[in-house]
Amino acid sequence: MSTGPRGMKIGSLDRIRPALSRGREAEERAMWRGMGDAWTAMSTIISGIVVWGGIGYGLDRLLGTRPVLFAIGAMVGNFAAVFLVYKKSMKQDAPTGAPSKQDAPTGAPSKRGGA
Repeated sequence: MSTGPRGMKIGSLDRIRPALSRGREAEERAMWRGMGDAWTAMSTIISGIVVWGGIGYGLDRLLGTRPVLFAIGAMVGNFAAVFLVYKKSMKQDAPTGAPSKQDAPTGAPSKRGGA
């Protein structure tokens, strides 16, 4: 096989490897982009269950109602955490140029019509 001007073999992959690696890096970055959000959501849900379950457990020990308040606390923590994750995801998904409630029409007469 003959060699090219830079001493590389003509037809070898050495010429295109840098371009392939750049494309692969961009692809990997896009693939891992949502991992931070996933870890945040998972830790929010686990924290809600642990905190509210712990409060329920403490109240169970204090009041002597062993598993009842713990179970209620864990369920409340789970539902509250899922609600927080949902609200955060809706906030992130909202388009930046969307009109807010302040921009909504108030029902005032327009200046176009001649009344």
